[in-house]
Parts: sequence; structure tokens; C-alpha cells
Amino acid sequence: MLSPNIYSDVDGQYRGMDQKIHFAEGFNYYTVFSLWDTFRAEHPLLTLIDKKRTLDFIKSFLAIYDQQHLLPIWSLASNETYCMIGNHAIPVIVDAYAKGIRDFDALKALDAMKASVNRNQFGLVGYGTHGLVLADHEKESVSKTLEYAYDDWCIAQFTKMLNKPVDYNLYIQRAQYWKNVHNKDNGFMQAQVNGDWFKPFNATDVNDNYVEGNAWQYTFLVPQDVSGLMSRMGGKAPFAAAGRTFHHQREVNRQRNV
Repeated sequence: MLSPNIYSDVDGQYRGMDQKIHFAEGFNYYTVFSLWDTFRAEHPLLTLIDKKRTLDFIKSFLAIYDQQHLLPIWSLASNETYCMIGNHAIPVIVDAYAKGIRDFDALKALDAMKASVNRNQFGLVGYGTHGLVLADHEKESVSKTLEYAYDDWCIAQFTKMLNKPVDYNLYIQRAQYWKNVHNKDNGFMQAQVNGDWFKPFNATDVNDNYVEGNAWQYTFLVPQDVSGLMSRMGGKAPFAAAGRTFHHQREVNRQRNV
């Protein structure tokens, strides 16, 4: 709750991502957008309890887009650090719009979303072409695929609210790309290398295919299609059993660390 932080001065001036001086007119310009860490919980909370700041965040996002031609990933002061993965300014904007925070240029926001998810960086081209990030092309491929798919689902919901069916059909399809890293034979999210599953595979391994986690944790990162994940895992009973096993393992690891 210590960030994001106001970066514009009392007169509205701030140094932008292009290193030029800009003026925030009618809003406070914010920085320290640790979005991979905050899009899951802090921003949804602030969307409910602090609509003014949430709107200022979005206007800051769009100003950043004007200056660096993509939405912030992890912006700090006048720099994009590219720390962590995903394009998680997108769910912040879409959640706010869905909850009635709409005093911003929605069409510009959509353009910014498209620019962010279709740029030639961090495996996004391969993701758009092959339907997944391949481990032989990009590290952290499983995590990136799953988080890109969620961001695409958010874009689909945004285009649906804006009544843009062509865009909706594209991004709702991309939202299903999570299936391309789900190995139905073992039930886990697993990297692909040269058209085959990454081997040797151990679900508890923390390696370059995941970000700060392993297959146990990332297998459940399909918030846009929980019923689809449940179906692929064999139904409610196997899904629940996998969840119980995951929580048991986490408790065992916690006890070991203590």
C-alpha cells in the first residue's frame, strides 16, 4: 500500500519516459507501478475503495503510452525497468472500466493494449504465431504464456464492452492459449521445446521455465477459464484433489523452511 507514488510536482510537471518535461493536467501522474505484484489484489481493491487514484493511475498509463509507445510493465520514475513479466496494466484498466471508472479515452487505451501485447519482445511474436512461448526461444516460457493469455482475455472483455466483435474474436481465442502449455498426460503446465514437452520434468522444480514458482503453482493460473482447466484435469474431483495436494506440499515446504 506504499505505492504507486505521485511523481508529478505541485504544479503538475514531471519528467516523462521520453526524458522530456510534461504537464499532468487534471490528474496526478504516478510512478512505481509494480504491476506483476499488484494487478492480482492491490489494484482490484483500489478500484473499489479509491476510484480517484485508480483513474489517475490509468491516465498515467496512457501518458506513459504516449511517451514509450507501450503500457508500463514496471515503471520507476522516468524509466521502464521491464522487471517481471506480462502486460498487467491491461487488467487494471479493464477492471476499472467494468466497474464504471470511465473518464479516460477508452479507444486510446485499446490501442495501447494492442501495442503492448503485439510488440517484438519477451516471446510475444512467437506467442502470437504459435499460440505459446517456446522454451527453446525464450526463458520463463510457461509463466509468460499463461500471463499473456490472461491479459488477452482482459482485452477480449474490453473489446466486448466497446462493441468491437472482430477484436473480441481474436483475443478471446488467444485467451485459450494456456491449453498449449497444459500437458493433459500429467495434468501440469509444462514447457515445450522443439515441439515436445520439456524433459526431465518434475512439478516441484523451480527452473527457467517459470517465474518465482513451479509447475504446481502455475498449473492453477487460469483465472479466465477455471471450468476449462477443471475439465482438462478430469473434472471437479481430480481438480480438488490436485488442489489439496498442492496445499499439502506447500505446508510441508513451509515446515522445512521453519
